[in-house]
Amino acid sequence: MSRVVAVVPAAGLGRRFGNGTNKPFEYLGNKPLIMWSLEALDSIAEIKEIIPVIKESDMEYVVDLFDEYKVSKVRRIAPGGRERQDSVFHGLKLIDDKKCTVLVHDGVRPLIEPEVVRNAICQLSDCDGVVIGVPVKDTIKEAF
Repeated sequence: MSRVVAVVPAAGLGRRFGNGTNKPFEYLGNKPLIMWSLEALDSIAEIKEIIPVIKESDMEYVVDLFDEYKVSKVRRIAPGGRERQDSVFHGLKLIDDKKCTVLVHDGVRPLIEPEVVRNAICQLSDCDGVVIGVPVKDTIKEAF
């Protein structure tokens, strides 16, 4: 299997989350949302490098945060772009090994299970790409 690099976009504005919040750094339990994702990806042996994509104004803060949580596979951080696809592109540009396998995971989706990611990586031997998803749940909304 080729080298696996994870690109983790987390530079969005979080408009639906609420004004004035910096979603990747909001706490879920005892740590920021982004750290749940990064720790899960960091624990997967097949992933050799993690490239978070962060707003430029948050760069200094995340370097300290990654040190605090001892995320060992983060060696470079990409600056966020105007749209999500721009952010992912900025992360991709930092990858030196153009023959590697790239995994993209949204940095504010904290409940990713390492075993699910490992299984997806294993599926790549039989196909060109894999998308991980979960069954859709009905949402009930009340309008006034």
